[in-house]
Amino acid sequence: MKRILFLIAILLFCNYPRKEEAPKILKPLENETFSPFSEIEFLWEEKVGALAYFFVLDDTNTFKTPVLETTLTTNSLILKELKEGSYYFKVRYLTADSVYSDWSEIRRLAVKFLDLINNFKTAGYPNEILVFKNYIFSASSQVGLEVFNEQGKILNFSDKRNVLYGLALDTLRNFLYLAYGEKELSILNLKFLPDSLYEINSLSWPIAYAYDVSLLNDSLVVVAADKQFLVINVKDTSFLYTIAQIYFPSSLRGVFTNKDFIYLACEQEGVGIYQLADSIIFLANIDTPNNARDLVGNDTLLFVADGRGISVIDIKDKENPLFKKEIPISGYCKKLYLADSLLFAAAGDGGLKIYKITNDEEYLKLISEKKFSDCRAVFFAKPYLYVATRDEGILIYRLIY
Repeated sequence: MKRILFLIAILLFCNYPRKEEAPKILKPLENETFSPFSEIEFLWEEKVGALAYFFVLDDTNTFKTPVLETTLTTNSLILKELKEGSYYFKVRYLTADSVYSDWSEIRRLAVKFLDLINNFKTAGYPNEILVFKNYIFSASSQVGLEVFNEQGKILNFSDKRNVLYGLALDTLRNFLYLAYGEKELSILNLKFLPDSLYEINSLSWPIAYAYDVSLLNDSLVVVAADKQFLVINVKDTSFLYTIAQIYFPSSLRGVFTNKDFIYLACEQEGVGIYQLADSIIFLANIDTPNNARDLVGNDTLLFVADGRGISVIDIKDKENPLFKKEIPISGYCKKLYLADSLLFAAAGDGGLKIYKITNDEEYLKLISEKKFSDCRAVFFAKPYLYVATRDEGILIYRLIY
């Protein structure tokens, strides 16, 4: 009897489907870090006789709510543009005998875009920041202009009366233009940094209040000044004169210039478009859903910091701009910065938002965000991103491409 039972056990064991050994993962390495722009290759050893491979990716190691489950006939997979975060993956295969292998080991990878490398506290609330020759310039409200190098704050310029909002840089002449409240335009010479900087000249108008400034060409600057905008000739800095003074109802907050075109952001009236010809010519006005405060763009598209959203406007025909889309945003969008295919948005208590510009009707795809109590301005000089906040000061990140 024992002999019969022994023979039956052997027969059962020989005919029971044997589980195959789990495949070994070759790529990525454990805890390897990638950018949201990376093409990530997942590779595991090829198994002879495998009919299919089963791949699972999740943002937890429990795999209860997979980000991706897929069946493949090859031993590799490439994924693009994963969102920031930690991910876990595993793989197994099926043989021609309909036997599943064990699952592979679970591996972790990270997708990361921003790597913090430095942080400076500001004495005032930063309204705008610029970077030039390794110097960081902060328009720090009542404190005036604060200047930092890689060690920290080195200089401060203030008239102790006005609130500093906007900055524009003339790299050819080493001049910095300030939109300085009741002093609509102040011009600083940067030639003697890091030892000193001084005011060359300034210009004021009785009813104006400067919020933003932009260079139109090598001799003209445009100032967005609440109830008006000014076009000022600065070729001879000892003799500044206004070539155009155009009135608005109120709350003219932002200006963007591109070639001979001037784009203005007005909280009440949306976007105004003007052109420099023999004089300053009005081309068009287009309203936005909320309160336009800042704007950036290129030859065909304009992006408007519009309070609770980012408005996208088609400006291929400058005389007939077309409103295309409003992209809702958490917080309150205050400032924008455009660099190649990336749009950076300072969104107040909504923090920092980073978008990739797409070639379809989506227009903007959110690829990264970071929370701050009040994100106020942003500047990008590849590969470094400078973020100005109320409480944390200026944070410097290296972008991982």
